[in-house]
Amino acid sequence: MMDFLDPKKTRAHTIRLYVGYILLAVAIVMAAVVLLYQAGGYGVNRDGEVIQNGLVFVSSAPSGSQITLNDKKSATTNTRLSLQAGSYTMKLSREGYRDWQRALTIEGGSVEHVDYPLLIPNQLDTSAVADYQAQSPMVTQSPDRRWVAVQLPGEPGSFDVYDVKDPEKVKQQKTTVSVPAAVLGISAQDGQQQSFELEEWSRDNDHMLLKHVTGNQSEYILFSRTEPEASVNLTTKLQLKPSETVTLRDKKFDRYFVHDTQAQTLTTTDLNNASPTKLLDGVIDYKSYGDDVVLYATAKDADKGKTSVKLYQFGTSFQLRQLTVADDYLLDISTYGSDWYVVAGTAADDHVYVYENAGQKLRDKPDLPLVPANILKVNDPNYVEFSANSQMVMAQNGQDIAVYDVENERSSTYRLEQPIDRPQQHVTWMDGFHLIAVSQGKALIFDYDGTNVQSLSAASADFIPYFDTSYRTLYTFAPVPAQAAGQQGASQTPSGAARLNMTPLRTVRDR
Repeated sequence: MMDFLDPKKTRAHTIRLYVGYILLAVAIVMAAVVLLYQAGGYGVNRDGEVIQNGLVFVSSAPSGSQITLNDKKSATTNTRLSLQAGSYTMKLSREGYRDWQRALTIEGGSVEHVDYPLLIPNQLDTSAVADYQAQSPMVTQSPDRRWVAVQLPGEPGSFDVYDVKDPEKVKQQKTTVSVPAAVLGISAQDGQQQSFELEEWSRDNDHMLLKHVTGNQSEYILFSRTEPEASVNLTTKLQLKPSETVTLRDKKFDRYFVHDTQAQTLTTTDLNNASPTKLLDGVIDYKSYGDDVVLYATAKDADKGKTSVKLYQFGTSFQLRQLTVADDYLLDISTYGSDWYVVAGTAADDHVYVYENAGQKLRDKPDLPLVPANILKVNDPNYVEFSANSQMVMAQNGQDIAVYDVENERSSTYRLEQPIDRPQQHVTWMDGFHLIAVSQGKALIFDYDGTNVQSLSAASADFIPYFDTSYRTLYTFAPVPAQAAGQQGASQTPSGAARLNMTPLRTVRDR
């Protein structure tokens, strides 16, 4: 009870106390070091050597697919893997599906997201949604992928509209709508053909901006699929000249950019206020984003044989660069996260330039040269497009494709082995990471870097294959096979007929 009065015992107690403090401090330091190493991707292998790992997040559709790394089975998707820096061959597999695989390079401390793999069933079971007597002049899908509109052959301005959200109810949920004859300002004369061409959908997934063409005359029609009687003749309403074209402003059905191709002026106007406001002069070609951001080509401030590419942002026009004069200019603009990206090029230059936050850089530091974030190199490029999520931007000419990943600052340049069926001029984005085209009479999809090429069901090259809202079902418009057209009881479908088909992209077990 009186041990605290014994100097020896007091000294021993003090030593034990300090030793405890020291051991606790060492433990804290070691824990901090371990956490720091883990945060930086560091670890220790079986030989006791310090190594640096990288994190890989792997997802797939369908989920729960087996992950194999360098021929060794690992976890199943969706998961997070901590992998030692190095090169890997990653394969995803699932019973009833074709394997998906790619090469993967992991750097120490890096974080990779492989969250886009799409596995395709081994057996594709295609069924008919509807038969048509002839090829449709136009098949189109709304931006939210819920509505597919098929223009009726021989009936210009009439559409079958399908709700494809629920594949089980597609056939039952068809409606037929038509552009009211009273809305049309021009009519077909004897022997003249008339057609309706899609310019673009509104973001409300209801209104379509259509171009009605008869002979050498044309007009713009704002068509509502839900209220056809509320459709508007924009050429009449906005008092458009033959030299003026219209695009939707911020993808809203009642706001517009009007481009006079002769006067080279770009104006803005509204459906309820037809008085235009001039925005820009000298516009040869343009691409808009949002309400008032415009990327455009102009002869102003350009050297001989050159065209200036300018960006109108913050109420000011900034000159990005000069391009060789061409018939067509490749322009696109989008945002990814909080950053702005613009692309510009021509076939004559064999390059497409990608700029990041160009307007902000030129506004804040006008004396510094503007350097491209990336240059996509394709011979005679004829098409550029951002992916659905704007993480990727593509330039191409036929089978030659270049893609830039703006998030990871990586480029992929390759030649697609499969030919693209005419009249297609280019492939297009299926979603944020996959490209789609029609090749040899079938829908063809592949990853952004040209890997995992998959041939799907029959499709006409006149139309892009479409998907439902969850990418679980593929919809294609295709010619009816001759044997099917001639078979007894085949809906009495004539030769030359076409069919809207649906193909599940899940096995029966996964539907």
